[in-house]
Amino acid sequence: MDIHAYLERHDTELEALSRMLLEETGACGDEVLYVTGSLVEGLGNLRSDIDVYLVTARAFDARTDFASVLIVPFEACPVDVEIVAPERIEVLIGRLARFAPDHNVDPRRTATAFSAAELKLLHNLRQGAPLFGAARLVGWQARIVQRTLSRILFDLSQVYLGMLHLDILGQLEDGDAASAAQLIEQYRGHLIGALLAVLGNTNPADKWRLRLLERLAAGRHATDLPPGYDLPGIVRQLRGFRAPRSSVLVAFEAFTALQRLAHVIVPWGQRRFADPAAQHSTGVPARPTQAPPSLPDGDGVLPALSTELSLHFCGPDAYRLTALDEHCVIEVNQQAYAILLCFDGKTTLNQAAGRLAVHSGLAPGRLAGAIDDLQQVLRGHALL
Repeated sequence: MDIHAYLERHDTELEALSRMLLEETGACGDEVLYVTGSLVEGLGNLRSDIDVYLVTARAFDARTDFASVLIVPFEACPVDVEIVAPERIEVLIGRLARFAPDHNVDPRRTATAFSAAELKLLHNLRQGAPLFGAARLVGWQARIVQRTLSRILFDLSQVYLGMLHLDILGQLEDGDAASAAQLIEQYRGHLIGALLAVLGNTNPADKWRLRLLERLAAGRHATDLPPGYDLPGIVRQLRGFRAPRSSVLVAFEAFTALQRLAHVIVPWGQRRFADPAAQHSTGVPARPTQAPPSLPDGDGVLPALSTELSLHFCGPDAYRLTALDEHCVIEVNQQAYAILLCFDGKTTLNQAAGRLAVHSGLAPGRLAGAIDDLQQVLRGHALL
């Protein structure tokens, strides 16, 4: 539901809301008044608040910081008016401008550069619909680079995923399936957050992740995903995932399934943000298929990667596999990375070689040799 449908259901309209707010706030001069939030983004419902910001240097109730709020009744609609100092907006936009979407900065630095309240303010400012002072609002909006704000959210998700990874393994080792399941759901949430950021999302609110995922991924395909993966399939897996609490073993299996998706989503996002020209394909990609080969021992299942590692993109044709205790770091090229993703405890050698052959053009027999070589390396470093 958007703001217009919401107001219509309350027997009023945006013009009436605007008149009331101008009278209540006394907005004038170079001040800015804008409506924003879930209703402006079409995510709201009949129980939603109307979120409004007044940008002014004036003080209300002796409160001058950006968290000051006025509650204004209007036609049985709850209206929250947050009061923001213009200097606060200038400082925030200036701080955002110090980063670039293709920056090569430790994610922990960017993830801590802005508070949750500041990210919300920047997003709501970017999405705001003017009620007064449109020219100044549009000027601020033009200075907020969407891709940079998305990158901040992506880095924030990366940091949380890393911390939760360790916490989940700790709970599983302690035999606490219920606590592990709770953390696994959080892991899923931040994995969705990472994917949303790659798709261009700037909304930091957790509660809209699934709705935004459905909206942003609708009709979109990414032909640059690794062999065997497509955007609709990833979205289906994330939407349908539930963390079981029945046993440690079942929780562990659920986490490994999510981690396999993380090995795809995180490096894919890192690579896309590193390339400013990266764009999503909007058409349905061609899906060449062929019968799996019949290789010697080809029906054998490839072992699963250890849960004690992370995978990251680190260059134009380079990916880095790192053990959690950092006892080993292995750098591989694009083809070897695609092979790594086949080590999932489910895919057979025939299936892996066939899938990779379609995308690489190499003979399945040659790929089988590369798969075996990489398996020996992984086994030698206790990464399987």
